[in-house]
Amino acid sequence: MRLSPVSQHLLVFISVLSLSITTATAWTAPVIFYPFGSAAGDTQVLETGSETSAYVAFSTPFKFFGRTYSHTYVNNNGLLTFNQALPEAQPNIFPMFGSRDFIAPLWADLDDISIGLYSYQEYTNGSVLTRATQDINQYYPQMNFNASWVFVATWDFVLTSNITVLNLHLAPAITFQVILISGGGYYFILMNYGDCVAISISVEAGYDTIDSTDYYRIHYSSNGNYLPNLKNTTNVNVPGRWAFPVNDRPAPEIFYPFGSAAGDTNNTAADDGSSSVIQLLSPFPFFGRTYQQIYVNNNGHLTFNQPSSQFVPYSFPARGSQDVIAGLWTNLDNSARGVVSYHQYTSGNVLTRATQDINTQFPNLNFTASWVLVATWNKVAYFNLINTETSFQVVLISGGNFSFILMNYGDIAVTAHPVQAGYDTINSTHYFVIPGSINGSFISNLRNSSNVKVPGRWVFRVDGGPGNSKTLPYDPCYNYTVLDDLRRATDNQLQSSYYAQYTSKLLCDTDVNWVGWYRLFIRGQSVQMPDTCVDQLSCGTHAPLWLNGQHPKIEDGVVTRSVCGHWLNNCCYFQSNPIKVKACPGGYYVYEFVRPVGCYLAYCAAPAIFYPFGTAAGDTNNAAVDDGNSSVIQMLSPFLFFGRTYQQIYVNNNGYLTFNQASNEYVPYSFPASRSQDVIAGLWTDLDNRQRGVVSYRQYTSGNVLTRATQDINSQFPNLYFTASWVFVATWNKVAYYALTSTETSFQVVLISGRNVSFILMNYGDIAVTGHPVQAGYDTISSTQYFVIPGSINGSFISNLRNSSNVDVPGRWIFRVDGGSKSNNEYITGLQVKLSSFSDLSDTGNIEIVLQQIKQELVKYGLPNSIELKLRKVQKIKP
Repeated sequence: MRLSPVSQHLLVFISVLSLSITTATAWTAPVIFYPFGSAAGDTQVLETGSETSAYVAFSTPFKFFGRTYSHTYVNNNGLLTFNQALPEAQPNIFPMFGSRDFIAPLWADLDDISIGLYSYQEYTNGSVLTRATQDINQYYPQMNFNASWVFVATWDFVLTSNITVLNLHLAPAITFQVILISGGGYYFILMNYGDCVAISISVEAGYDTIDSTDYYRIHYSSNGNYLPNLKNTTNVNVPGRWAFPVNDRPAPEIFYPFGSAAGDTNNTAADDGSSSVIQLLSPFPFFGRTYQQIYVNNNGHLTFNQPSSQFVPYSFPARGSQDVIAGLWTNLDNSARGVVSYHQYTSGNVLTRATQDINTQFPNLNFTASWVLVATWNKVAYFNLINTETSFQVVLISGGNFSFILMNYGDIAVTAHPVQAGYDTINSTHYFVIPGSINGSFISNLRNSSNVKVPGRWVFRVDGGPGNSKTLPYDPCYNYTVLDDLRRATDNQLQSSYYAQYTSKLLCDTDVNWVGWYRLFIRGQSVQMPDTCVDQLSCGTHAPLWLNGQHPKIEDGVVTRSVCGHWLNNCCYFQSNPIKVKACPGGYYVYEFVRPVGCYLAYCAAPAIFYPFGTAAGDTNNAAVDDGNSSVIQMLSPFLFFGRTYQQIYVNNNGYLTFNQASNEYVPYSFPASRSQDVIAGLWTDLDNRQRGVVSYRQYTSGNVLTRATQDINSQFPNLYFTASWVFVATWNKVAYYALTSTETSFQVVLISGRNVSFILMNYGDIAVTGHPVQAGYDTISSTQYFVIPGSINGSFISNLRNSSNVDVPGRWIFRVDGGSKSNNEYITGLQVKLSSFSDLSDTGNIEIVLQQIKQELVKYGLPNSIELKLRKVQKIKP
């Protein structure tokens, strides 16, 4: 029964202790789990060592990527199937390109290593639907979703060598769920993971569809040794949970037919792979050269003479030795997700459609298509960003000695990988770069851009014949990339000055090389560039970007102007390339960066929270070595770290500190790891200071840095009356991620000690997103103490580190880490909480949920994960 909200008081006593759970302690499911088992009314199947499955008829049909199912089979080996039971022991690797749909929360031969229960239940009303509604709206807030049906399947296994069936209520070795949710024409899957021990047999987690038109593999889930980490992984920032919409999303109408229904040939699912040579059924002229063959490369580009495994595009014009057509050349990975396919046509409706499309744009040619090749990248992931999907097509069309390219764009995910869309010829006698396509942060706009007033489509004539224009007429008033500047402005300067300052920061600080037309916005207002400059060609104190003379009128067309340098945030920038500007109907202007912008940086101040670093601070630099580290650093003062005293330390290039030995690990393990070393991770990930950035360090035993450290610690721990006697500052300044050379990430780890008390400060500046595994916090030997900074295990969210804190100082986290005496680390305090709840807080199960939620909040603000919450009293009061 749904209760009316009531105000209730909880008096919670928090004891900061290391918890130990014995086999005599009853096990409770993780908070993220939906209700299951006998208490929830599930249908249960006891698994004792044979391959079994259960047929379940749905009261409400469930759609899975375009196919509608009225039933499912719950298989003992951790998967759902629809057309037939499949209690197969050996999992297949996705994508299978098979004839069945699979949902596999954890497909493995579980009955070989364990015994237990699997259970299931269907819901059409009640609190489970309320919970599902809340979850989906949290992850997909734009949908305004309302769940009307939920199906929960749970696998709850124990190891046969460790425990008997009679003790199944105790902590299981492997436990996970899959939840099917539907409502209002939308369909979703949730996968929840609890404790999963490492196993040596084959495993697979994710989903796969008929012909693998849609599939997903949870990262590293095919490695049985990785299973204990599943409870910490997520794609929705909720540890242990993965969420997927499974509606069939039709391709955009502008797409030509593709996929198995169109008879396509699929490329092999191989990172950096390509098709075999494709013999063209009709010669294709390309700017004076005629080709009889082509290759469709998995990384989003076509080549003629040889396949290409190049995953980092070179910039057009490259003046190279090959012709290239780049739909979206970047580091794609169809081995993780998506399908790359192609098909040639010499008759039929596709030729009719191509004829109409070309004649619409070139009405004077009276063109008739005789041959079409359609290459499609459908929902392909970026490398190491397997939850992304990107869809586009390159269509080659020829007939009567004319040839054309169509590029069609669907959903394009943003990425930090280098990108390039357009075409380039041998020696770059002809080339074109689609505006905005060299910036991974802006390429999602490709589905709305066009040079033919058809959103998502670009058309080019490429035969190179007499009188041929290499591209269609391009009107920048209708074809441009929008730069909507949402960065904070803190004063009342003119909007144009806002633009000049923040755009220049964007151009220089992140080395963005713009080519193409842009319409500029600040706070929703179209920007007109200023016409004045202080100290032309120098760094004036307030000099904006500058244009000689007045702005053009509409009748002037495109006008070329020059710009000058200026100061910004203690950075001196100089930019001497021309800018084109055009006045457009409606009173706005568009601007073109004619060629990549050249910026020169004289000096740039770090964030104010950063301690001094770099050459000016006398730092020692680590060698520029991928996965390298410092030599051993002998500390000038002992450092206490949770009961152990260290005299030495190593600064590892991949973003973390170790004490006993250096480390070249570039894939962080998840905390708590229960390993044999102490680790302090500012941002442990696959960094590469060979490509960009500097890793450096310095110790201090006197001077201003100690004064600053003393003040910082006393502001947070005023009762300690602390005085710093030693400070160690390690800085990663504008370091790139491996294979993502355009990225920059800056952070510090500061160790502070004095009078047998020790602290860690972590300071965060600009942190680029990444698809690499990441981890920030600390972990100790056997994980007696550990902390994970919230959000720091998801590379898509870590840019928020510069705004996060446990001490109300954006970008800074502080931890006391000496371990101290018992009185310092085991204490009891009272916390009175007033809350409104729809749950009955006199129910023990509901209380446990609330306590876990409170614990998560306390941990978020700096208490260790080992805190123990004990309920002293619950008091219900009238509102």
